[in-house]
Amino acid sequence: MPASSNTTVTVTFAVSDDAASETYTVDTQATIETTDGTASATTSVNISVSEESSLVVRFGGSDNKLGNLDVLRAVNAANTGQEIGGKPVTNLDVLQIVNHVTSASR
Repeated sequence: MPASSNTTVTVTFAVSDDAASETYTVDTQATIETTDGTASATTSVNISVSEESSLVVRFGGSDNKLGNLDVLRAVNAANTGQEIGGKPVTNLDVLQIVNHVTSASR
């Protein structure tokens, strides 16, 4: 490959399911040796890993946060046999949401 050629390299990053919630900096370096010489490139990328509670996903609504209105919706659904997130809402669901909301406000 002549030194004046362009080459594209794709790097794929994967994060394990048990990765801690934080930002990781990943440095990559690529080196290509040709008959015309050596070319190299270095780049860094930040990967942010965050955990999203299954309660927030299911009950958080469009704002993706749990609040008092979400508690009331869950209570109403539990009392009337309605589903939220494709599942019936149980009293345990309601207690977990109340616990989450009150813990977040401390």
